[in-house]
Amino acid sequence: MTTHPIILMLNKAVATTGLKREDICHLMKLAIEEATCDYFAVKDCEANLRYETVYPVFHFPESMSMEEAEMFKPNAVYNDLIYPEFTFGMLHEDIIVHCRELFTRNLRIMQEQNLHKKWAKMKHRVVGGYIDTVYANRVTISIDDEQGLCGVMLKPEWVPSEIPMYNHGKFLNFYVVKVAQDKSLVVVYLSRGTPSFPIALIREKVHGPKVKIIKRLRGKKSWIKSSEPIPQPVLEEVRRELKGEMLEIVLETFKTRGRKKYSPGPNVKQY
Repeated sequence: MTTHPIILMLNKAVATTGLKREDICHLMKLAIEEATCDYFAVKDCEANLRYETVYPVFHFPESMSMEEAEMFKPNAVYNDLIYPEFTFGMLHEDIIVHCRELFTRNLRIMQEQNLHKKWAKMKHRVVGGYIDTVYANRVTISIDDEQGLCGVMLKPEWVPSEIPMYNHGKFLNFYVVKVAQDKSLVVVYLSRGTPSFPIALIREKVHGPKVKIIKRLRGKKSWIKSSEPIPQPVLEEVRRELKGEMLEIVLETFKTRGRKKYSPGPNVKQY
């Protein structure tokens, strides 16, 4: 038995998009119903993917003649609703073509929404990527091979001393500044120059200390408040990631009763 084109479309989407099957089935159901309604010029329709059937709702005599109504409902009377059953195999080619257009569009919208949702969770975190193209005012970075997503690092987010290494194919870590959606395009804005970057790198590697940036001279030195000493191997790893940028850790204690405040303790420098 030959598989109907609608089912082939659905199965292909399940296999290639990474979306949940129930979500894809819902999109296909909506596409079939809208395409069928448009073809028959009716307002309501119900599709059943399991049984591969469609039930457009005709209003007699507004959308169906007496002769047509009696084919599906003998002795139909004025204002009757007629529910003829069509299998997928009975659907006109125009319905299939329109269904494919609607399904493809809605599938793309859902993929974009899921992609935006996924990357919105990465805001203020560190992500790795390969530099793609370097322009005068921005750098594009490949950050998601599976989705083919590129991030953007605008020139104000660059580290001046690092610019010579911004070359095609270079792997670096970046700080996710924000995630935006412009119509059908998801844009992830990245940075290596933000004062938050050293802090994010430390938090990725050690979860105990409470850390906060005091000041950063990008590419040269960062001053960081910490509730406890940062392990030296972590600092060395962060320094390597920052291409040799010096790190000064200022130790401070936290009052735990009432509102939390910083209480200056002996300053301890760590590099």
